[in-house]
Amino acid sequence: MKRNSKKGFTLVELLVTLVVGGVLVTIAAPSFQGAIARNRVATLTNEMVGSLNIARSEAIKRGVRVTVCKSSDQLTCTGTWSDGWIVFSDEGVKDTIDVGDEILRIHGDIGQGRSFEWYGEDESSSSVDAVSFLSTGFTSAGVKGTFTTCDSTDNVKNARGIVISKTGQTRLSIDSDTNGIHEDKFGNALTCS
Repeated sequence: MKRNSKKGFTLVELLVTLVVGGVLVTIAAPSFQGAIARNRVATLTNEMVGSLNIARSEAIKRGVRVTVCKSSDQLTCTGTWSDGWIVFSDEGVKDTIDVGDEILRIHGDIGQGRSFEWYGEDESSSSVDAVSFLSTGFTSAGVKGTFTTCDSTDNVKNARGIVISKTGQTRLSIDSDTNGIHEDKFGNALTCS
């Protein structure tokens, strides 16, 4: 006698598996969203650090002013930092791409749900449109402050900063008080608008 045994799942087994899978996805989804937001912010922060480092090293190497400016069209210094930015040798009119200036790097729009903003250390530099580096490596006009990158999913918790000193040195923000929010150069919590 041969047994007619069929292998497979019953409807009940299939439904139980789907319910368990749905519960696991529901539990895990928020942590995945947080990880994605942290990754986006880290990527944007690293891209700006790279642009600032290129600008500073090229200024020293070339012996000329090199500027990083916000740009909405990737051709001129206009728009907001979230629109993108350009790195260029700035030998003519300061913060303007003139004939003879060379574009060294372009970064486009950072995308929906993210913001990139400059916070100066005093009122006079609170709305800086560009950061220029001189042949000494120092920032032009002593510009100093913090670029802050935010993601709309959890603004302050995922925010990261790039602190720029007037000597042109850059460093990443840290969470020195371990409260989950990074601070600027003075220990003030980063903010997102």
